[in-house]
Amino acid sequence: MKKRSFLIGAFILAVGGFLAKVIGAAYKIPLTHILGANGMGIYYLVFPMYSLCLIVASGGVSVAVSKLVAEERGKFNRKKEKKIIKYALIISIVISIILTIFTILASKLFSFLQGNANAMISYIAIAPSIIFASVISVIKGYFQGVENMVPSSVSLILEQIGKLVFGLLFAYQMLDMGVTYAVLGAIIGVTLSELFAMLYMIIRYIIYRKKQFYKFFEKRKKFREDEISLLKSKVVNSKKVYLYATKCSNCHKGWKKKNKPIVYYFNNLDCCKDSEIVKRVVRYSIPSTLSNLIMPLSIFIDSFLVVNILVGSGMSTNVATSLYGVSNGIVASLISLPTIIISAISMSIVPNLSSSIELNSREVVLRKTNFFIKFTWIISLAMFILYIIFSPEIIEILYSGGLSTKVIDEYTFSYKLLALSSISIIYNAFLYTFTAILNAFDKPQVPFYSQAVALVFRIFLTFVLVSIPSINVFGLTIANIIFLSISCFGCIREIQKTIPLKTNIRSFLYTPIFCAVFSSLIGYGIKKLLYGMLPTIAEIVIVGSVIILLYIILIFTMRVFTIKEWEYLPIPKFLIKFLPRRVKDFYEKMKV
Repeated sequence: MKKRSFLIGAFILAVGGFLAKVIGAAYKIPLTHILGANGMGIYYLVFPMYSLCLIVASGGVSVAVSKLVAEERGKFNRKKEKKIIKYALIISIVISIILTIFTILASKLFSFLQGNANAMISYIAIAPSIIFASVISVIKGYFQGVENMVPSSVSLILEQIGKLVFGLLFAYQMLDMGVTYAVLGAIIGVTLSELFAMLYMIIRYIIYRKKQFYKFFEKRKKFREDEISLLKSKVVNSKKVYLYATKCSNCHKGWKKKNKPIVYYFNNLDCCKDSEIVKRVVRYSIPSTLSNLIMPLSIFIDSFLVVNILVGSGMSTNVATSLYGVSNGIVASLISLPTIIISAISMSIVPNLSSSIELNSREVVLRKTNFFIKFTWIISLAMFILYIIFSPEIIEILYSGGLSTKVIDEYTFSYKLLALSSISIIYNAFLYTFTAILNAFDKPQVPFYSQAVALVFRIFLTFVLVSIPSINVFGLTIANIIFLSISCFGCIREIQKTIPLKTNIRSFLYTPIFCAVFSSLIGYGIKKLLYGMLPTIAEIVIVGSVIILLYIILIFTMRVFTIKEWEYLPIPKFLIKFLPRRVKDFYEKMKV
């Protein structure tokens, strides 16, 4: 397969994620009409536990597969590549079966603790989809490891289409039996959608493996010939070549005969035992799983703390509940939208960087790491300024019909809280990227330790800040921003220890900030000029397009990216002739 730019892979994932979100939003509207408020309440009761089970069963395994497959793909080690996905599937399926049985057996207890016994049959209906989703996640990890993001995007869309078709069909057909059974029908639709997505991924994997079989061995033969000739040109008794030729890159065990030629290394790429592969999958999976659990855990803790703290500070229960509802229901959902782009970028980083690390290309690794961090900063800064400028309009378009002033001025409160929360977009983006880089550097435990320490500060600051009446639920947002910043600090500190980053402060910090401020001021001026002349949506589209276009032009004209970093930007061939001379010369050398 032709090697894709990591940005193309990220773009494919982002588009798939966005379309899946749109279909998911379209699905909820008719489902609400069928189930009603009570039915939707029962429907959403089962998903927190379901999501938790998915994280435990496959969240970390997917990242481990992506990294390990990328490493072996870099060495053209097809046999070990197959073993990695085989054992990852076994581990994930075993864990998911245990969790499925546990969910079925504990369904009565869960529904009782949640205060609604009608949710029990929904727990039973959704339990098998834990197994299906786990298989999907592992195969997604494989495709991300070979930098083919299309199957992951298609499976996301298929899942949402399956929910839309089967969920609505069964919910409507079973509505005559009562709301509880209508909810059951919608949940069966979720399970069937996961089943069909799993079958698609399995078929796609089988086809891909057969298609790549012959190409693989042609590339491996050329790789071996090039590497052997390169190493033979050096001094044979050199220590560096001696160690490279006589040690396995995975288990680091020496050969029985240490004077074997370089060819021996390539003939023994699979020297590690199966138990060693299982250990590597588990070693990468556990820290990633724990890291994925931190954020849901913090939200779970908030659900117990915030309302009680607000009531304790002198507010009525209605006001406290309304404040928390706006913060967690409206603002948090809007702030989560940029994670579609951010997570797509981070998923593309792991395989791309892992293959370079495995081939000991230190200069390339350093350049890629710098570029990934810089690109994350530029993208998150653009999303931040859009949220700052359009926070009142976003709330007005999406939620104005459902907001009231009976308890609090929900509209004013919402857009102010959204503007403040937009700062977390930048820190959240950095945390995703730093986590991906550390996973590539074999340090998946660092993000977990950093977030675990930061969580303690978050809980403490939530108690202190939320209890101040003038700050109220804004304190939760501030605590979350500080939580993310501490997590980021711990991660970047470890990255700096691993590979000292050489950052140009002007191109990394000052220039992007200037571009963001200048483009946002121009956009804000145009927004004021057009105020009241156009519908709100048209105003957002026009002004937002001007801001983004101006921001991109400034980023490239002020040379934020170095010449070598242009290699990672997927510039279409027809646009190259419009680029500066120095960039065109670079692409000619790269034979674009």
